Amino acid sequence: MKVVWDERMHDAWGLVVSALPDAEVYYANNVPGSTTDPNGNKNDRGYAGMTFEILKAKYESTLKPFTVVRSSSTSYCIEATANGVTVMKNGPAATIVEGRC
Repeated sequence: MKVVWDERMHDAWGLVVSALPDAEVYYANNVPGSTTDPNGNKNDRGYAGMTFEILKAKYESTLKPFTVVRSSSTSYCIEATANGVTVMKNGPAATIVEGRC
């Protein structure tokens, strides 16, 4: 897939990028029996249960709005819209591209 950069994507791209370090900390902390479990569910793991609200409350209060459309133990899809453009990241190894999850 070829990624075409459109200057209108810049702000939405920044919203998704800002979520990534916190998503990885969430992943590392979200293990059964962990004392640092971010979502309070002692039975899930990985990215499961991850939301914008949890990332903002637990890790970075300055996060700007984005949407965690889905999350599982091994993956997620995060999207954000700014200036009428929506971009998404469909998993930890994926590239950020224009579109919806």
